[in-house]
Amino acid sequence: MRDDQRDAREVPEERTLAFSDEQSLGSVYLRPWGETGDDGWRSFEEAQSVVTIPAGQQILLEFATTDPLALATLAEFAPDALQSLDHSMTPFTDDQLIYLRGLIGLRELDLTDTRITDAGLRHLRPLVQLRRLLLGETNVTALGLAHLSALPRLRFVDIGNMPIADTTKEWLDELLPGCIIEGGLVVK
Repeated sequence: MRDDQRDAREVPEERTLAFSDEQSLGSVYLRPWGETGDDGWRSFEEAQSVVTIPAGQQILLEFATTDPLALATLAEFAPDALQSLDHSMTPFTDDQLIYLRGLIGLRELDLTDTRITDAGLRHLRPLVQLRRLLLGETNVTALGLAHLSALPRLRFVDIGNMPIADTTKEWLDELLPGCIIEGGLVVK
């Protein structure tokens, strides 16, 4: 069964997400189930208190905090509660990636311009539904990308301006078959 066929049968009903009452985690965005890529997201509500999500919608949570207590609320979410998570341009670190481990239904993750390193990528291994990963402007190296081989549905990785050799590019193609690796500054 293709992923798009599976997705069509699993369109979610109306549901709620319970965030902290005291502090907003950021913003919730929605788009119709089955759409992919960067387009189509529309601003919905602040990620605070209880947010009711209409049926048939994917959820993107755009973080505005790295407070450990706020991040801990992610551990209370159902495994398929979020489809997309954006931590870009925050001081998000390897240790904080552990809060994402239970979100095994996550399909897109943006870690652009964070403090993530090779060691942190091991925390992504449980995210077996992950299809799209953005790692530009992080401290991840080409060798750290080996952790991504545990993600069977990964189809797109943006590595930004990561320096890589021609042979490394070939190695990545073998390591992640069927996955588009975008970016990378080829060095000789």
